[in-house]
Amino acid sequence: MKLSIVVGDVLEQAGDTLVVPIDGEARADESIDRLLGNIGRQLAKRFAEHAVIDQLESQLDLPLALGHATSIPVDGLPFATLIMVSTLHHTAARDDRDKRALVVRSFASALACAHRTDARRVVTAVLQGGWRMSVSEAFSAMLTVMDASVFAGEVVIATLDDATAESLRGHARSVGW
Repeated sequence: MKLSIVVGDVLEQAGDTLVVPIDGEARADESIDRLLGNIGRQLAKRFAEHAVIDQLESQLDLPLALGHATSIPVDGLPFATLIMVSTLHHTAARDDRDKRALVVRSFASALACAHRTDARRVVTAVLQGGWRMSVSEAFSAMLTVMDASVFAGEVVIATLDDATAESLRGHARSVGW
C-alpha cells in the first residue's frame, strides 16, 4: 500500500474512490442531508447537477452501524465509488479509547470496501468523527489500520493546510511510512 498526504480540498484530489463520513445510525426516513458530514454536504453541493443526494438515497441502506462502511457506485462524479463510513454520531460521549477504536473500525471497514471494489486510489480526510478527536490521534489510528490492511492501492489523505500535512508526513515517517 502507498500513502500520500496532500494539501488541498479532498474533493479536488484524483482518485477512483472517496471516503464520505456519515451518521449511519440516522433513521431511514430522515433526510439524507441530515446524515451527511461536511465532505458529503460539499460533494452534494458542488455536483448538484449529478443528483448526488438522489444517487445516495436510492442505494444507501440505513441504518449503517457505527464503525461500518458501504460502497456506492456513482455517476457523473470525479470518483466512481463513494465509500460511506459511519463515523458521525449524536449519542453518548465516548472516551479516548472508544474514539480511537471507532476510527480503527471505520477505516478498516472503508479499506475493506475499497479492496472489494478493486479501488486503486482512495481519497479521504483524516477520520476524526463528530467528537473532534485530534488530527494526530485519528491519523495515528488510521496508520495502524494501514499496517494490517489487505488493500493494496494508494491512500491519499487530504488536509487543508501545510502545517498539518507536514506534521502528518513526519508522523508517518516516524512509524515507517
